[in-house]
Amino acid sequence: MNRIALLSIVFISLQISLFGWTGGYRVTLEGFSSLEHHEYLGAHLMIDPRHGTGTAPFISAGILFPVFDDQDTTAYAEVSAGLTLLQLRDHPMERRFLRPSSLAPRILAGVLMPGFKAQDLLITAEAQPLSFYFGGRTVSVMGLRAVIDPREPSVDWGVRFFDITHYLF
Repeated sequence: MNRIALLSIVFISLQISLFGWTGGYRVTLEGFSSLEHHEYLGAHLMIDPRHGTGTAPFISAGILFPVFDDQDTTAYAEVSAGLTLLQLRDHPMERRFLRPSSLAPRILAGVLMPGFKAQDLLITAEAQPLSFYFGGRTVSVMGLRAVIDPREPSVDWGVRFFDITHYLF
């Protein structure tokens, strides 16, 4: 066990020294018009290989947990890919923050799998126009999501109230 921990520390240290901060976790709170339990808290792991370079693609995988738990609770697995479109250093909200920031709007596309069942997957598309980059973290508020069920010709909506990304490795 000690060898695994030591190797992990060495690997992460080498990666940070060679490539910078490229991965971390995301925490989200979101609501949907159509899903079984409307409000969900998400925990995700993500990789952002070009972190901090302006336009940067990233991938994320995680789980959405229902906020209000009952007997028929369904968690959703989520896998998504996104793109930071640009980073504006001089933005209208700049004076509202204590730390230096950039406006960094993002778009995402992904799939939701209710109960981890791939046959019931839902397709999602999201725009996060109010996304702010603070160096080691990105904070997005009020992201708009479209939820598409490929088995039915319907498009539902959702709001990602906040999405906090913190880079760890």
